[in-house]
Amino acid sequence: MRHLWSRVRHYLSVYAGFLSTSFAKEMGFRLNFFLLIFVDISFYLMSIFSVHIIYEHTTAIGLWNEAELLFFVSFMLVVDQFHMALVSESFWRLSPAIRMGELDFILVKPISSLFQVFFRYIRPATTLLFLPVWLHLFYRAWQLDFGLGQMLLLPLVVVLATLLLFGIEIGMASSMFWLQYGQGVNFIRIELQNMGRWPDFVYQRWIRRVFSFGIPILMVGSQSAHFLLDPGEVWPLVTLAVTCAVVWGVTLWLWKLGLRRYESASS
Repeated sequence: MRHLWSRVRHYLSVYAGFLSTSFAKEMGFRLNFFLLIFVDISFYLMSIFSVHIIYEHTTAIGLWNEAELLFFVSFMLVVDQFHMALVSESFWRLSPAIRMGELDFILVKPISSLFQVFFRYIRPATTLLFLPVWLHLFYRAWQLDFGLGQMLLLPLVVVLATLLLFGIEIGMASSMFWLQYGQGVNFIRIELQNMGRWPDFVYQRWIRRVFSFGIPILMVGSQSAHFLLDPGEVWPLVTLAVTCAVVWGVTLWLWKLGLRRYESASS
């Protein structure tokens, strides 16, 4: 137990270094820093306003009214913010690192290569918006008369959904080891993210099955929202947790397989 805690503290200290250097680098280009904040705020506002526009023409989409869809969108904005702040920058760097041999310098360091590759580059501008986005999510939950139990479970479900999204995307990125130029994988990731920003019931049945059990991108938000909106039904939460564990198991296996496939620049 003491050894485990020592490793956790070590990784936290390394991550604190990542965060510090990311802020220092970003503040060297302050106009870009504030422009990113403006872009993020604009994206959040447009996502919310689009729901209001839709419900000017209808009273319900599937089984959800406007308040329920607004909660779903707000939930996905929190997950998206974690994604944009913590890992989004790293996916674009993996393919050049493999192709140019920069991955060599990562593999010789005494720390997880996956941790270094995907959690090294942080987007500081986005981290500054954590508080307002979280407050907005809790406001939408309050509008739906969430009980104390639902409010307490909300952060846990956000973490599970975020981990599932990270696992799916890192697993997809691992395919870059087998591709000569793997940046196209990133555009596929972006399209999957766009799919996951809508609830599963807006898609046809076969699409729901493929993207719930094949590539479970629809589970990220839909399973989470179904459970939180109806906490008496626990199966969505169990399914989310099991899927998250399975996806990460496959992702770690693919990453290790990819590392064995990797031919360094010095070989």
